[in-house]
Amino acid sequence: AFTKWNAIEGGQVRDCSFEGFNNGVFTAYHRCQIERCYFSCPLVGVQLYGGARYEKILSCSFAECGCGIHASGLSDYSLVQGCHFSGCTSGVYFRGSNSRIVDNEFHHFAKSEVGVDLYEPNLDVVSHNTFSSSSSSSRGIAIQLKDVVGAVLAENVIESMSTGIFVKSGTRGGSTSNTVTGNACYRCTSGIVLSNDGNGLENNSGQNIVVGNTVRKATSRGIYIDADENIVSSNQIADSPLVNGVELSADNCVCTSNLLKSSGTVRDLGSGNQKANNLVL
Repeated sequence: AFTKWNAIEGGQVRDCSFEGFNNGVFTAYHRCQIERCYFSCPLVGVQLYGGARYEKILSCSFAECGCGIHASGLSDYSLVQGCHFSGCTSGVYFRGSNSRIVDNEFHHFAKSEVGVDLYEPNLDVVSHNTFSSSSSSSRGIAIQLKDVVGAVLAENVIESMSTGIFVKSGTRGGSTSNTVTGNACYRCTSGIVLSNDGNGLENNSGQNIVVGNTVRKATSRGIYIDADENIVSSNQIADSPLVNGVELSADNCVCTSNLLKSSGTVRDLGSGNQKANNLVL
């Protein structure tokens, strides 16, 4: 519907509605601001193409889109704030770095759908967002990291998803040095998962820190680690009596000072893991 190829910075799209177009807004250049717009597009609502930087998508609504916002290539330093996503196969997909995805709402995700999907970026921040699925049965992934380095996932609220936060490896070095802190996962099948995703690469998603999160009423796993050399500390897993509060299927991890209240115990299936001061009530 709206395509910006010419190399002029600072374009603005405000108070518009895009319905039925395969793509709503497509831009490949810098400092565009898209604000208070509505998108119902079967492919992509907003496409930030390789090289787009300093874009702002503010207070927009995305309904029944294939992907609400899709950033490819090196679309860096973008801000997505105050947006609402409903019934999208993917809410936000980013391959750029140094971006901020904050204060958004993600609703009605079904099986295999993802709220925020980060693939190969560095130093992104995903914080203060809310996520929920489309039905009483848990479906979809709220936040997924694949081959991501140095991201911060903080103070997100996630309810009734298949997996709350999924940090995993792909084929380009794994997800490392990420921080998952202060998030709350309610009634999810699995709360937080750090995984090599079955690709057989050792130590491929290591050196991540999972600290100060809350998982309640999980039905399969509270916090599950099957990648080596990660830190799990000061988390609370509660009201999940049929699951392992923390399950370590990896080696050389640190698991300390976690509170497991009515949530099984710490199950260690690896070797060389350090466990201390975990309280089981």
